[in-house]
Parts: sequence; C-alpha cells; structure tokens
Amino acid sequence: MLKLDNINFFRILFTLVIVYGHIIQHHMMRLFGDMNFYQHLKVSYSFGYMCDMFFIISGFFMFFSFLKDTSFKNFIVSKFARLQPVLIASFVGILILSWIIPGVYYFKYQNLLGLFFLDDSFAVNFLTNNGAAWYINVMFWGYIFYYCLNRIIPKDKINYVIGLIIFFAYSILFNKMELYAQPQIWQEGFLTIPMIRALAGMGLGYIIGDIYNKNLITDNQVNNESKIKTILYTGLECVSLWFLFRFAIIKWQEFNFPVMMILFVVLFYLFLTKKGYLSRWLDNNVCFTLGKYCFSIYMMQEVMFVILNETFWKPYAANMSQPFVIVVSVLAVCVFGVITYYLVEKPFGKLYKKIFSNNNRLFVRGG
Repeated sequence: MLKLDNINFFRILFTLVIVYGHIIQHHMMRLFGDMNFYQHLKVSYSFGYMCDMFFIISGFFMFFSFLKDTSFKNFIVSKFARLQPVLIASFVGILILSWIIPGVYYFKYQNLLGLFFLDDSFAVNFLTNNGAAWYINVMFWGYIFYYCLNRIIPKDKINYVIGLIIFFAYSILFNKMELYAQPQIWQEGFLTIPMIRALAGMGLGYIIGDIYNKNLITDNQVNNESKIKTILYTGLECVSLWFLFRFAIIKWQEFNFPVMMILFVVLFYLFLTKKGYLSRWLDNNVCFTLGKYCFSIYMMQEVMFVILNETFWKPYAANMSQPFVIVVSVLAVCVFGVITYYLVEKPFGKLYKKIFSNNNRLFVRGG
C-alpha cells in the first residue's frame, strides 16, 4: 500500500488559509478596518477557491472507495457517519451561543434542513447559521451523484461521461468571473453554483485517481529517479506551491480561479508521484496526524469566531499587536477544532469502524 500522507499537507495548508481569510475579511477588517495594518492587507475571496481544491482531493479518494463492493445503503450511512456528527456539533454550538449571548445569533430553525445537506446544494437561501457548511452539503450530494453514476454507466464509458461533466462544469465556472457574486443559481438551469463546483472538482479528482491507479508508481521507482530530475521537480513543486499560496491571499484578479486550479493540478500530480524532495519530505506521519483535525477545524470555525469576538477581539484586540491577534485567533480556532475531533469526530469514527468493519480497506492511505 503506497502512502499518500503528503496529501494531508494540502488539507492543513488550505484549512489554515481559509480560516485566516475568514478572520481577516469577515471579522478583523470590519471591526478594525480603519487601522493601517488591515488597510494594507491584500486579502480577498480568492482564499475560498481552496474549497475547489478540497473537492479534487475528495474526488481522488472517492475513486478508490468505489473500487470496494459497497452497497448504496452502506455508502449513504458511511457519509452520514463521516460528515454529520461535526455538522450537528456546529449547530449545537450556535444554538448555545444564541441562548447565552444576546443578539449574537438569531438561531434559525431552518438549520434542521441543513442537517440533511440541503442548503446551497438545492437551494441558495443561506438557510443556516453555519456558512462554512455549504462545502460539505454539496460534497455529500456529489458523492451520491458519482456513486449512482458509477453503478449505472459501464466501466468502459464512465470516464467519458465524467469528462463531459467536468468540461461543462468548469466552462460554467470559468465564465463566471466571481464565484461568490449573484446569481448563485446557474441561469441556464437549476443547479446551484456551489453544486457545480463540487461536481467539477470531484469529477476531476476521480479522473486523476483513475490515472494514478493505472500508472501506480512504487517507492522503488520514486527512489530510482536521477538527482538532477528530482532537483528540477523540487523547484517546480516549490514554485507552484508559492504561486498557489500567493494567488490565494492577494486581492481577487480576473483569472485567479483557472490559474489556481492549473497550479494545484500540477502540484497534486507532483505530490502523488513524489517527484521532488518537497513532496517526499512531507510524506510523513506528522502530516497524516495533523490532517485528521482539518475537517473539525473547518466546521467549527463559525462557532469559535463568535466566542473570539465576544472575549478577545472587541474587548482587547484594538490594544494589541495586530499580527499577534491574528496568530492567536487562528491557533484558537485550531485548538477548538482539535477538541471537537476528540469529543465528537473520533468517537463517531470508531463507531463507524465497528459497524462497517467487514468492508475492505482503501487501497491508499491519506483519504
């Protein structure tokens, strides 16, 4: 079994970038936008494109999950068991905050619809209090869609069908100059733009998974690469990663989205094949372990933002070093997510393993 622990590096990086972007854009600049420090920060919604890269990663591991003989019932239950516990925890946290902090939330009972992954996937009314949940809502239905497609379409035709879906989905997205602008429902149909993003990314990840599986590279082949080639690939890895990071945090540009997607696909391929020293160095247990916490960190950020706003940002942040405030805030969100992982995500994960212990293991580690 070939280890792919380095892929968790992307999960760690993208989660931190998204949390950082949300803190700056939605909170710090609104509270202290008159400060020179925040006026000169070049931050915009480009950090949100990290979610499109998450979809590609999910689609890649989805391909390997489809190689198992799993019934539709077991597949649905496994996704609920994986995604819903932390989603429920986030809504419970929001409910508690709406009770103890006057005016911080008007708790929406439409959140109950969000527990079935309906918000942003089939309706764009922003029904729920947890805006970050849009990502798992559309990802859940993306899993269902591709599972059904994989069972209906013959194996020798499936890649052609998914290729067409990818082509049309990205054609729509690349022609929508700003993914967050209205309308969020595709004007030529009924699909929401977030749902199209999920179908595009997960489909692309599936195709990459199929190519990777057919051209599986062993550790011996990796180690036998010449040093000159490895050094050149290392340079390409570093340059691609640097520009991807830069595009994620600078102000929105006209072609940020397609450029970032191309950069990530190149970088993803280099990490999968471990062409350079960077991708090999990051293929370690530390990345694997830290990557486990990313889902809980991402999902619980909205809850922690409210706590930080009431206890740290408004009372004290104006009198502190602004970089210090940002670092402490990001760390606080991460710690809160790690606690959620051990209290919620991990126990339910163990329960899932007991229920589905008869299923075959994934062919790759990292998903």
